Amino acid sequence: MKKLLTPLFLLLFFTTGFAQEKEDLAALPEAERIEITATALREIKSGEAALIVRLPSNHRKMTELERLAQSDNLTPQKAARMKEMLAVTRAITPAFNGRLMTAFAENFTFAQPLFMHDTASVSLKNGVTSGIFLDKIIQPDADITMQQDKYYILDVEYEGFPEAMNATDFDIINANLEKLPAPFPQSAYGGFFLNMGLLFNKDIADKQAKVMNAMTEKYNRKLTKAHAKYVEN
Repeated sequence: MKKLLTPLFLLLFFTTGFAQEKEDLAALPEAERIEITATALREIKSGEAALIVRLPSNHRKMTELERLAQSDNLTPQKAARMKEMLAVTRAITPAFNGRLMTAFAENFTFAQPLFMHDTASVSLKNGVTSGIFLDKIIQPDADITMQQDKYYILDVEYEGFPEAMNATDFDIINANLEKLPAPFPQSAYGGFFLNMGLLFNKDIADKQAKVMNAMTEKYNRKLTKAHAKYVEN
């Protein structure tokens, strides 16, 4: 049992980023944080910097599930459970990403974001500007190119793995993977009333889409409001 629980524990909490020393921008003086906020909002809104939505691929989770499913250390029942989890993950991940891309297309007007899987993070950091961005069917498209020299990443937080994927929040980070500090708006959490309204919704796809629509619409409003305050004034 311990042989099963240990890799699964690591699997559920494995991060998709890569190790790197990051500065605590939240510790900077207020004037510097406001300047960072204004610069980022201006660059994203004007298109001077690209906004890249980083979608979860669950690649590492699926790789580990596949390894466990083929392990000689597991009973046939546990191996079958790993195969079942792998099949579910392979099905729900593209569905989740497709609905989120649709939500951005329908509700997000602050910028025209690019989309990539988290597995492309290292390539992006190494200067790759094409072949890693996703088209409408969530596949890398060589014709989609980042035109800008600068970018910000919108990281998607989610929970519920391995049974489901529920979007919970957004964070925008810079190219050094540093979270932009307050007063830059970060939270897109749906909130109490949205969650209560969906409490008895048994349609997982419909519930997921409604949450994503609410989150992208809310975040679009927050960025627009912050831009008016820190850039336009």
